Amino acid sequence: MADIVAKYVDEAKAAAEAPFKASMLVGAAEVAYRFGRPQLSSGKRKKQLPALIDEVVSGLREAVTIDPKGVRAIKVLERVLRAEERWEDLAALLESRAESAAARDDRAAGLLRLARVLQRKMNAQERAQDVYAKVLDIQPGNSEATSALVDVFTSRQMWDHLVALYEGQLATLGATGRRGRSSRSRWCTGRCARSPRRPSRSSSGCAGSSRRTPECSGSSASGVRRAARASVSRRS
Repeated sequence: MADIVAKYVDEAKAAAEAPFKASMLVGAAEVAYRFGRPQLSSGKRKKQLPALIDEVVSGLREAVTIDPKGVRAIKVLERVLRAEERWEDLAALLESRAESAAARDDRAAGLLRLARVLQRKMNAQERAQDVYAKVLDIQPGNSEATSALVDVFTSRQMWDHLVALYEGQLATLGATGRRGRSSRSRWCTGRCARSPRRPSRSSSGCAGSSRRTPECSGSSASGVRRAARASVSRRS
């Protein structure tokens, strides 16, 4: 194993082109991690494991620096960081990739991945809250970010923030509503169709849903206001 890793490293040192150099470094890191980790996971040599992981991570980071557009190095680095539960390092990597994304949708997707790690793995609720807010800045109607913030604001009894969030959704509905009621109705129908219950005849929300969401409550501005008041009153 050591000979194979050394060969990859030597190839990387001699390489003139950045993509090939980075590829050799990734190859060395993959071999070292795949075969070296099991050998050092138990017994007297277990103390050497942290040094091996640091070496692998360092090599992958060097590969990313040499070839920032290389997908392979980033994926392997992310996989290693997750496997070793190095959450702070993973969060830094995900944040860097999200911020450098050129497309808005790619940036939002990257921020969502970061927020999940912060919230579920690191229990860094305030940091996750800030990241979810950034997602809504990019995609005001993002359902995952909205749902996550509703849960955070509700559990912490941050009612003003909760109402402000619904007001933001109200503004989004107002903008999208002008594009045509029919498209919004089709969206609501798809979202609410899973529920077997039906509203009463006086209801103006989506058919088949007993739970009124900001997006579906009457498909109108008043629906969002009702959802905000109901959410606050239920938890006051």
